Amino acid sequence: MTLQSSPDQRLPINLPAFLGATVCSILWAGQSVAVKVALESFSPYSLMLVRVGLSGTFIMGWAAATHQPLRITPRQIVLVTINAFLLYAQIALYTLGTNLTSSIRSIVIVNSYPFFTAITSYLFLHNITPSRRSIAGLVVAFTGVVTLFLPQLIGISGGNLAGDLLVLLAAVMIGSKISYAKFLLRDLRPAQLVFWNTLFAIVLAVVLMWRLEPQPLHDHLTLRAIGAAIYQGVVVSGCAVLVWSRLLARHSPNDLNVFRMTTPFFGILAGWFVLSESFTGPLFLGAVFLSTGVILVTRRRLPSCEVSRGQ
Repeated sequence: MTLQSSPDQRLPINLPAFLGATVCSILWAGQSVAVKVALESFSPYSLMLVRVGLSGTFIMGWAAATHQPLRITPRQIVLVTINAFLLYAQIALYTLGTNLTSSIRSIVIVNSYPFFTAITSYLFLHNITPSRRSIAGLVVAFTGVVTLFLPQLIGISGGNLAGDLLVLLAAVMIGSKISYAKFLLRDLRPAQLVFWNTLFAIVLAVVLMWRLEPQPLHDHLTLRAIGAAIYQGVVVSGCAVLVWSRLLARHSPNDLNVFRMTTPFFGILAGWFVLSESFTGPLFLGAVFLSTGVILVTRRRLPSCEVSRGQ
């Protein structure tokens, strides 16, 4: 999901903003746990369809209720379709990867996406140049990525390498999508991009599930799995995104990004508490490096549009 903050409003973080940003971070932290639980009943591609379908319905209802202008030109349709492919690729890689690895590793790895956002922004958005601080942040964040994967690469500890790599590719897709969305928002309203992006992603999800998964459900459908799917599609991709957009309209993205960096640690707690998953020292250390590096990068003043990952 792509959202825009107003460059003219830079209010300090007060108690309501603190609580709202913390709640959003906690909700996003539960994403990987929700994927693992939902996959107990749903097949991966059917879960992707349910997720984009629910979030699409929510966003369309919001657009209608708030009378957002949604019409776009044929040229913009092509540009938005590319963004929809990036969105669906992100969701597919994240879901398939999380299915193979632990929710704890998934939520930490996918939150490396600001590292890839910075890289793609520096490469493709000409009005953004790296500072010494941001370069140092990239180095620290990359150290975090290496720390996450090093034990597997040298054969010391567990985790599913294929699953971890798929989630890492999802983080690359998120970073690329955010940079591309910044380009699109030069002549598109956020509501237009969100609406059409989600609509095209739903079409992709229907086609791929029909082609790849003739049996979209497992033997039985549980309330626990249904709740986890609703959590992803409505609570996270709908409610949390809208709350975050409200915060971005009032406060600096640089101030709010600090809260986003708490998501991996809330995710570790969620995986441990809900699924009884364990975490290792390298995993926790990698999360610390990633969060520190991303804070260094994102504290730099970037253009006024801010993009949520929309997982």
